[in-house]
Amino acid sequence: MRDRVAVGLLFGLLLLPATGAPAPSAKNASDASDELSRVKPALAGIQSKDVMAHVEFFTSDECAGRDTPQPGLTLACEYVAERFKEFGLLPLGDQEGSYQRHYGLNAMDATTQSSLLVVGDQQEDLEGRLREDFIPAKHSAQGVAEGELVFAGYGITDKGYRWDSYKRIDVRGKLAVILTREPRADSKNAKFFDGLEATDASALRKKAEDAAERGAVGLLVCAPSREESQLWLNSQHPFYSGGRGPEPLELPTAIIGFDLAERILGTPPSRLRDAIDAKRSPKTFEIENRRARLEVALEETSATVSNVIARYPGQDEALSGEAVIVGAHLDHVGVDDRGRVYRGADDNAGGVAALLEVAEAFGASKPMVRRSVLFIAFTGEEKGLLGAYAYVKEPAVPMDKTYAMINMDIISRGRKTAIEATFPNESSVLERLMGQAVKLSGCRLKVGNGGKEFFQRSDQFAFHKAGVPSVFFNEGATNEDYHLWSDTPDKVLDDKVARVARLSFALAYLTANSDLPGGLK
Repeated sequence: MRDRVAVGLLFGLLLLPATGAPAPSAKNASDASDELSRVKPALAGIQSKDVMAHVEFFTSDECAGRDTPQPGLTLACEYVAERFKEFGLLPLGDQEGSYQRHYGLNAMDATTQSSLLVVGDQQEDLEGRLREDFIPAKHSAQGVAEGELVFAGYGITDKGYRWDSYKRIDVRGKLAVILTREPRADSKNAKFFDGLEATDASALRKKAEDAAERGAVGLLVCAPSREESQLWLNSQHPFYSGGRGPEPLELPTAIIGFDLAERILGTPPSRLRDAIDAKRSPKTFEIENRRARLEVALEETSATVSNVIARYPGQDEALSGEAVIVGAHLDHVGVDDRGRVYRGADDNAGGVAALLEVAEAFGASKPMVRRSVLFIAFTGEEKGLLGAYAYVKEPAVPMDKTYAMINMDIISRGRKTAIEATFPNESSVLERLMGQAVKLSGCRLKVGNGGKEFFQRSDQFAFHKAGVPSVFFNEGATNEDYHLWSDTPDKVLDDKVARVARLSFALAYLTANSDLPGGLK
């Protein structure tokens, strides 16, 4: 019993930073000890294997790089909402029972005027269904392209690689049907088109330029596998147009689905790819008795996306209306015009995995906290902190009632047992709470104070500008794969993510229970 009271006294002191407050009574120490017994299993329940289960989903082809505002991000948002519900947390969406809080952003999207019709003298007409059989390519030139069809292989002209897809085919006044990517794209032989690293020649923009130079009037682009075809179809529209984007492609260009491509070509695209790759030489042919009419029409519109928000309620009648926020951004940068999925394992699947682990620990252990704890998966971070600013503008808990914000962004690489935590000057008390959180979590994670140069580039900055004390967990300087296709889940240090999650849980718990005159400022 004496040991239990001693532990309780220690824990009580952890909850009372240097404020001149009296030491807890034996009864209060016993209560604190009971709370400690709840917190410790919650910390132990944060496991590396659970971290990786989340990371693997967020980096899958289905999520397609989680670009704002694309379907892959919507799928990722739904996954987070399902986990919050599974953990028993309360929804804080903008509709009853929903965890999603929506906001709008500027986007470009294909209109229903976009169409694709393929006709033939002795063959059935093929009319493509928008978004199912075809979709205008992102940044496609607008207008109508009409003419005969030719198959131009990969559609690559590159003297350096001694490759010319148009050497034996005339595409003047015609639409070229081409394959995505480049010859032997999955080969590790770096002597041939640089192996696994996609070259500039494989970029859709370069292919459109090459086709236009040869006189083509339009492009129909097909992926050589059914799975990749679906990935391309899902990663084009809508796309964010709030910033200054690239110039339109040289030609009206559409991505066509695998089945439609097979019917146009008379053979599966995969078979043509295999034939080209085997011989390491272009294969082209005229598609006899086939003409196509492609119309590309795009419009400026407002796309709707959402942050995903859940609440663990505080139990103090006077303080439960206040909130401590634990956040991480869910979005990444999508699929590029070479077909490479930017999986964003470290940026920021690892951070969201940690967020989910913290949320689950609260939901499972049900610790007593005075203030409420909010869990937010933000979107639009890569587009300029759009989701964070949208939340600050219309918060679920008023900004003057938001006690602190803890953000995790790029935390799964670098040093195995160290993490950087950035505190603005007004968050000195929050910094002292961090020291206590390290002790409580037992995470054996050295916490430095670096990463300040990245503070304005992640979601906590929007809260900082609104006067909310914030802490930013980040290891950005150590990720050589930042915003590259090579930021893959196999490089994630899952045990480090689990440690950061334990530390964030402890910090959120202590902050939600702290009792400091004037708050954390």
